[in-house]
Amino acid sequence: MITTATTTAATAFSLKALLNHRAARTVVGLTSLALFLTVWQIVGANEIIRSDLISYPTEIAQTFGAMASGELGTNVIVSLQEFIQGFVPAILIGITIGAGFALSRRLRGLFEPLFVALNTSPIIAFVPIVVVWFGVGQQSKSVMVFLAAVIPIVINTMTGIVEVQESWVRACRAFGATPRQVIAKAILPGAMPVIMAGIRLAVGPRSLG
Repeated sequence: MITTATTTAATAFSLKALLNHRAARTVVGLTSLALFLTVWQIVGANEIIRSDLISYPTEIAQTFGAMASGELGTNVIVSLQEFIQGFVPAILIGITIGAGFALSRRLRGLFEPLFVALNTSPIIAFVPIVVVWFGVGQQSKSVMVFLAAVIPIVINTMTGIVEVQESWVRACRAFGATPRQVIAKAILPGAMPVIMAGIRLAVGPRSLG
């Protein structure tokens, strides 16, 4: 009983100390941020540094508010539409193509070097071709997002499926699973972490397309 009570008290003390430590770190962080913003405001508002070289927090907030009530909201919606129109097809087509390459050694040997080369190429190299084919508009931007996203998704899907443990596939086949069931029950779930990593890689810089 004494040992249990001592352990409980020690655990409670450790938890309290941890919470106090985190609270202290939060306070220090917020204080340093407030101090930085205050100094920035003073320097900018009093033009200690020329106004064409530095702004200050209140001016930034006012400008952002004016933009948000006007063209900024419209531009954000248009950019989101372009991203979705390019990224969603890239996920569907990329996973399908990557799975096909992984399940066929001939296709993988034929196309894997091409996709690896494309993945190492700068995406801006495709801009002139896309502009010539699709013009300068929303469609060309969606195509750029698609091209930039589909390549890493294909590569990661192919890599993930190839690296699935053969024992999983054999176990499914031993229980009489059909090829479709093997893909659905063993291959895709086993490759999903690598596929999701490819999608995360495609979201970041590819969204700038």
